[in-house]
Amino acid sequence: MHQRATDLDSALGEMRVADAAEQRRVRRREAELAATETSWSGILTACERVGAPVAITVDGRRRVVTVDRVGEQWVLAHDEHEVGAVRLASIEIVEPLQPTPLWMNTESEPPLIDVAEELTSYLGTSLAVRLVTRSGASVTGVVVACGSGVVCIGDERHRECSYVALDSLSELWSSSRP
Repeated sequence: MHQRATDLDSALGEMRVADAAEQRRVRRREAELAATETSWSGILTACERVGAPVAITVDGRRRVVTVDRVGEQWVLAHDEHEVGAVRLASIEIVEPLQPTPLWMNTESEPPLIDVAEELTSYLGTSLAVRLVTRSGASVTGVVVACGSGVVCIGDERHRECSYVALDSLSELWSSSRP
């Protein structure tokens, strides 16, 4: 009887060791998959889904925002004072400000966020926008006109305009969405 108990204890111990090893293998594999599939889109989608604030750094400027929508090339976000769009390729650092599970992006294609459409929505409003280019230059004013490749930013009377290439933009900010 004593031998059977010892054999049973031994078998249970081996099962526990094997189970723990399998759990470690699964966690290691999940971590490897997450590392190979991690992207700005996936990280920001995780923050969007939990509504977590995130600090993003673009051109050395750190800004705390809440992510509203993540697209293929742009992310829409807001902070306490402004709403905006940031080109994913311009983001240097992302810091979730609360624990956020890594989101494995399983969508085949993120939605397209068209910055020209975002800017066009400001036409006819008196809302000022601030555009920041990839080089760090910025222009502030109202949207006077917007085409497929260029936006015209001017004063409210449309006397002076600056023309900005949409491809050069890294950020778009305003006090509110129209």
